[in-house]
Amino acid sequence: MANQMKCGLPATRVRSRRGIGAVSTGLVAMVLVVASCSKSVSTGTSGSSTTSHAQSTTTTTAKSTSTTKASKAVTSADLEKLLPKAADVGGDYRVVSGTDGKSSSEDAAIDDAIKQACPELADVMKAPKDSASDPNTVSRDFDTEDGRSVGVELKAGLKSSSVPDRAAMKKLVDGVSKCGTVKFDSSGISFSGTLLMQADDSIGDFGAVLKMTWTGVSDELPKPLVIDALIRMVAVGDVGVTISAFGGVDTTTMEGIPVDADIVDRLAKDLAGSVGSLQGS
Repeated sequence: MANQMKCGLPATRVRSRRGIGAVSTGLVAMVLVVASCSKSVSTGTSGSSTTSHAQSTTTTTAKSTSTTKASKAVTSADLEKLLPKAADVGGDYRVVSGTDGKSSSEDAAIDDAIKQACPELADVMKAPKDSASDPNTVSRDFDTEDGRSVGVELKAGLKSSSVPDRAAMKKLVDGVSKCGTVKFDSSGISFSGTLLMQADDSIGDFGAVLKMTWTGVSDELPKPLVIDALIRMVAVGDVGVTISAFGGVDTTTMEGIPVDADIVDRLAKDLAGSVGSLQGS
């Protein structure tokens, strides 16, 4: 039997970053999980995994009837009440605690790699990265034992943000379509990522979906590890709704576990409805 150690998510997370900034947060979590487990994984055939996770399914969402003319301004206190609980996310998700607000070397490496390969995306990521520095933003993060994560961000005052309207969103989408492969090294593992962003107005007033595929290669890994990620951005009146999710890692086999895309779509649709009602639209 292969010698294996128990490994999983670190007890404390560094700097919670949501919205587009979730690209860095999710990758940092992935790096830490992979690095903590890679040296304990046998290159031989393992037994069946007992890790359970929600299966991703295709969710068809009806187009929202909300308009861009919000009749009521909302505050972060209003939005705080709309943040989902772990039971609303479902499966074996739990609320993340223990974020310390500090950057890390992984953060810096990832941010630099994105800046080099995709400056348009990096420009948007320069916005305030947590609710402490942006009083208009509220967020909540969820994760599982196998490293899957879901992040929810609600931002008031969308029209004064870096992506205030459909034209700005289109510019971002067009820019990301020209991005090259994002590459960085961390903890002895070489990572590369491809990004695909498309406009998607099926929920809310306008929006977009960013899909990412990340591959980690190391001599300590039995084979390349592939993890996917998904970020859905939705505008509802003067509020931005962002749901982000990363796939996880089966720490027995080091196989990637698919992102819970169905949860992303469901939460985005539910929150778009709640935010629209809050604004009277």
